[in-house]
Amino acid sequence: MLTKLEISFHNDIINNKKHSKMRLYRELSEVTKAKISQAMKGRSKTPTHKEKIGKGMKEYWKNIPNKPDDNPYPMS
Repeated sequence: MLTKLEISFHNDIINNKKHSKMRLYRELSEVTKAKISQAMKGRSKTPTHKEKIGKGMKEYWKNIPNKPDDNPYPMS
């Protein structure tokens, strides 16, 4: 069940308002994951930088919902 805030967020995205470049869901395609992986190869980060990235990503992902099931009422 989506909250009113989540419904509003999705409606804004669908209507191409203020969130036009944000992700709709957490899931990425395998092609996209491979491209990101390749782009990040060979880069190094300090431990402090890694901590800051981790904190920032945790905060970012709090607001991105999981993709809903295509069929929320599967027949058993």
